[in-house]
Order: sequence, then C-alpha cells, then structure tokens
Amino acid sequence: GLKPACVDACPMRALDFGTYGEMSQKYGNEKELYPLPDPGFFDPGMIIKPHRNAVRAKNENAKVADKKEI
Repeated sequence: GLKPACVDACPMRALDFGTYGEMSQKYGNEKELYPLPDPGFFDPGMIIKPHRNAVRAKNENAKVADKKEI
C-alpha cells in the first residue's frame, strides 16, 4: 500500500507510517515524553522518537511558553 500523502510530502522526512508494531520496533516505544501530558491519562496511538536533547530539557526545568500548543 501507499503511505499517506503527508508522509511522502514531509520535506524533513520526520513522518513515517505503518502498523503500531512496525513503528514501535523501528523507533522504540517511549510513551513518557516531556512536555507531553502523562500517558496514564490517555493511550497514545502514535510513536514519537524523542529528540536527543529531550531528557536534558526535562532535567533543566525547561518551560513551555504556550501550553495551548501541546
């Protein structure tokens, strides 16, 4: 099958598409990602590969300027 148009059109190749199992095997299954809400409140149906500095941002008490964006 074809990938969604947004995946093929993404200029940074930041999007991918597949089954949940394929994506978690490829990118990991990290569910607790700063500054997103606690995954205990919802069951995310997506895989996010955190940026290499995501842990540093959490440890340095980085702040979200506009909480409406998350």
